[in-house]
Amino acid sequence: MAPALAELCRHPDAPSSTSGRPAGYTRHELAAGDHLLGNRIAQIEQPVRCVARSQGQLAALWAEVHRGLASPAPVLNGTMVILAGMGEQASTGHAIGIDSVLVRADTALVFVTERFPGSGCTEGLLVHTPADAVQVPPAAVVRFHEHRSVAPPCVTEEDPAG
Repeated sequence: MAPALAELCRHPDAPSSTSGRPAGYTRHELAAGDHLLGNRIAQIEQPVRCVARSQGQLAALWAEVHRGLASPAPVLNGTMVILAGMGEQASTGHAIGIDSVLVRADTALVFVTERFPGSGCTEGLLVHTPADAVQVPPAAVVRFHEHRSVAPPCVTEEDPAG
């Protein structure tokens, strides 16, 4: 991770068992325009969860996400940007999405799902770096709730009695 991002980003935690809406939180509805990447490729090789609260932080994050490409950072206008990246993955069957954001007072709960191919599934030979980013109202505290989803196996064992 680039040194400039060390204060904005961290490695994701293990998947959590939280389900449903915790008491007292309201759902921030994510409109299509709130997703800034939508599982597109970012240039961040390690799994990360990032929060940019200022335009300067977002400019540094966006420069890393779009390394080598001219892509101006969105304007925050009183919001913050949350990014979830998977790091390097085989090019087939891997995806990440920020599913929802729940808000209570100064705390935002961000629900992230990483999707993986099932056992025996063909994976591409190229490497890509899936990421999603959303623009949401600011919160002093951001907590990520991780979920991993694995597709069904592509190859199953033959039934020996068959």
